[in-house]
Amino acid sequence: MLLYLILLLPYFCLEAECIERELLITGCARSGTTYISQLFKKSGIDLSHDHEYGAVGRYGLSSWLLVPDATHAPWGPVRHDCLFHHIFHQTRHPLQVISSAYTTEPKISWIFILENVPEITWEDRHVVKAAKYWYYWNAMAEKIAEWRYRVEEIAFALPEMERRLQITLDSSLIDTLPNNTNTRGAHTKDFTWEDLQKELNPELFWKIAEMARRYGYLDAPSPDIYPCRALAA
Repeated sequence: MLLYLILLLPYFCLEAECIERELLITGCARSGTTYISQLFKKSGIDLSHDHEYGAVGRYGLSSWLLVPDATHAPWGPVRHDCLFHHIFHQTRHPLQVISSAYTTEPKISWIFILENVPEITWEDRHVVKAAKYWYYWNAMAEKIAEWRYRVEEIAFALPEMERRLQITLDSSLIDTLPNNTNTRGAHTKDFTWEDLQKELNPELFWKIAEMARRYGYLDAPSPDIYPCRALAA
């Protein structure tokens, strides 16, 4: 596969603005892309973050905006103009992302999201938008990534990350870096699984719960487990 990509490289980068880098880490907004960028940088590896507005680190980029193959983005580069040798999918617990996106994500982000996720409409209630976003954005990320890990378990993911990239990261930084960087303030709403079951239609709710369990978030309900009853009402 690597040889195939190398042979095709001239065709991907015909245009002068094509950016070739080693690594893209992507997933949903509010999933720790700033945190992972800082972990790399403080380990001496230049992985920039999308909020550096157009700057792409010498090693690569950590950005939620590069999940779709878009030709424009609110800020930073787009995947359409880039070639990455590795793409990793970083996830965060759905309740955390949905709560944070519901409260803090600006309108410019939602415009971009709706342009790229036809399943979300402006008529959807905001909690439905945030829930659909977590599901459909991660579903897109799965299709382009070679590997997925949970940011909450970064200490356990680090050895595999280092093996895939043939680099060394400073694991002592994990507990010293702030994990609330770029949170844009505290949530004004913290959704629970029970809240989501009340707010979402059953099909969407169980899709999110199934994806969460598949990602390793084992507190997510299944149709046979309390407290959320399968397709009730």
